[in-house]
Amino acid sequence: VDIVSLLRQVKLELQDKIDATDLIFRWQLPEEKIILPLDSQRTYRVFENLIVNITKYAMPHSRAYITMENTENHVKIIMKNISATELNFNPSEITERFVRGDASRNTEGSGLGMAISKKIVDLMGGTIEVSSEVGTGTEFTISLPLQISELELGNFKFSDLKIIVVDDDVIVCEHTTELLRQIGIRSDWETDGQRAVQKVLAA
Repeated sequence: VDIVSLLRQVKLELQDKIDATDLIFRWQLPEEKIILPLDSQRTYRVFENLIVNITKYAMPHSRAYITMENTENHVKIIMKNISATELNFNPSEITERFVRGDASRNTEGSGLGMAISKKIVDLMGGTIEVSSEVGTGTEFTISLPLQISELELGNFKFSDLKIIVVDDDVIVCEHTTELLRQIGIRSDWETDGQRAVQKVLAA
């Protein structure tokens, strides 16, 4: 897949959402193609999730910078913005756990999408790093290797997974299960913890 073209496609598909904000997006992408042996649908979802997060949580009237760099061994996609409020947790936690309802949330959504994005990138042999500095902003850096082994590509199937989403918010449950379905993961949801445990035990 041409990862440059894929990111441009995400930009085009999200343009209405971007235009609905008062943010100024600055894009710096290579002119040449960069071909990587990736799953285009899942990589698209990673880019989409990060850009949507910017539209939700960036400081109003600020700028967002999205750049792509082709290094000797990796392609780096860097997305940087100024958050609406100071992060009140370790930046690395945003990709490690379900972060929801904290002071930085100025709209609906959940941190589960970030955890899924991190898992997808991990399976492609890449990394997602997060850094944050007061007054400077939050920066997500996706690093993808130019060569991905057949082991990494072939031995894992999302269709082998079955996930149950548990939250007392029906909208969050429906949104999350739809996101999982789009990347090929079977899922179910429950708003009651005890019923969720019963489903897990019965599976």
